[in-house]
Amino acid sequence: MAAPPPEQLVPAPGAPMAQMADATRGQDYFEYRFPFAIQLGSRQSALLPFLNKPIKADRVSIFKAGVDREHPLNGAWIENNADLPLDAGPMTFFQNGQYAGETVVDYLSRGEKRLVSYGVDYDVQADSRTTGRPETTTRISASRGVVTLFRETSQTTNYTFRNKGQDAKTLILEHPRTPQRTLKDLKPEETTSAFYRFRINVQPGRSIEFPVAETLSRQMTVNVRDINRASFDLTFSGTEIPAELRARLMAIIAEREKLAELEAQKPTLANSLKSIFDDQERVRENLKALANRREEKVLRQKYLSQLEAQEQQVTDLRTKVEDLDRRIAEQELLVSRLISELTWS
Repeated sequence: MAAPPPEQLVPAPGAPMAQMADATRGQDYFEYRFPFAIQLGSRQSALLPFLNKPIKADRVSIFKAGVDREHPLNGAWIENNADLPLDAGPMTFFQNGQYAGETVVDYLSRGEKRLVSYGVDYDVQADSRTTGRPETTTRISASRGVVTLFRETSQTTNYTFRNKGQDAKTLILEHPRTPQRTLKDLKPEETTSAFYRFRINVQPGRSIEFPVAETLSRQMTVNVRDINRASFDLTFSGTEIPAELRARLMAIIAEREKLAELEAQKPTLANSLKSIFDDQERVRENLKALANRREEKVLRQKYLSQLEAQEQQVTDLRTKVEDLDRRIAEQELLVSRLISELTWS
C-alpha cells in the first residue's frame, strides 16, 4: 500500500472523518488517497480510516477435524462488499458491544468471501469417533490375461456436537479431504483443496450427530499366467468370484499345470542324450587305441555293436524330444487361446 507524504498523515482539524479513501491500483499494490488533508507531527503515528462501511459477516462456529479437540472456534464468513480491496492485516471482532477476539486476514479482493476464526467457542462440546468396514471386492474384470479386482473400504467418522449455550449455533465442520477417499451419499456446502465443509445447525441445549461416510477404492491386477493352485485362494481371498469365472480360471490353471509337466520332461531327455554322447566319445577313444590283434578285434566288434545300439537310442530319444516339443507347442497354444478368450466385466 502506498503511503501519502509524511506531512499529510493526520487529518487536519475539522476534517470529515466519515469520508472514504479512493483506491487506485498500481502494478502490484493499491494506493489509497484520503479526501481530506492530514497533518502529523514529528515522531507521531496515526491509524487512518480509509474505509467507513459495514462488511458482511455471518457468525459461525468452526470445527476443524484432526486439529480442534473438545471445542470449535468462533468464526465468521466475511465478504468484502465494499468498493475497495482490503489489504492484509488484523481484524477485531465484537459481540454485543464487547470484544470477542481478533485474527489476521490475508488480502481480500472485492466481492471475495473468506472463512476466518478468532477464538474458542466454549458453548459447544465436540467429539468424534471413526469406524471402518473390512475391504470388499465390488467388481471383477478380465481382459488379455489380466484380472482386475476393484476393491472398496468403507469408513465413517461420527461427529457429535452439543450446544450448551442459550443461542442456536451454525457450525461449519471442516472434514479432511484426501484424493484416495470419496464421500458417500453426502454433499458438502463447500470443497477446498484440504477440507470438505459442512454446515450444521445446533439448537440450544441440544446435541446432534453428524456421520461422514467415505469410501476408499483401489484396483489390484493379477496376471493369469502367474496364478497357480497354491496362490489362487490367497490372491482371491475374501472375494466372491462368479462360478463361471472361477471355472474358466481353474481350467487355465489346469492346462498350465499340464504345460509345466511337459516342460519338466525336457531336462530328463536332454540329460539322457548327453550321457549317451559322453559314453560314445569314450567308446570312440577306446577304438582308436585298439590294434589289429585277434583279441582286440573281438573287443573292437563289441565297441562297434555298442555304438550301433547307442545310435538307435539317440534316434529314439530325438524322436521323443521332437514329439515333446510338438506337444509343448500345442499346449502353449491352448493356454494362450484360453487366456486370450478370458474376458469378464
